[in-house]
Amino acid sequence: IGSRQRTRSESKYDKLRTHLFNSSDAELTLSFDAIGKIIGEPLPASAKKLRPWWSNDYTHSQGRAWLDAGWTVSKVQFDREEVLFVKRP
Repeated sequence: IGSRQRTRSESKYDKLRTHLFNSSDAELTLSFDAIGKIIGEPLPASAKKLRPWWSNDYTHSQGRAWLDAGWTVSKVQFDREEVLFVKRP
């Protein structure tokens, strides 16, 4: 009786998608820790140092999460461990 396996259509970033989808803000700055709390686990090390991890494309589940919610990543500040999401028009 291990941890529940995610299906192919599920992602650990689904909760981030829901959080962004439900936000009425036009811009939203979230710390890496806040995103970890939203998804229920810390972000991977690559998210904390590699800009491509935050790409606005459907190649990876995290990108699909914010794009499907109607948002894009506008800026990542690694020194502050923050990301700025902007709602698409």
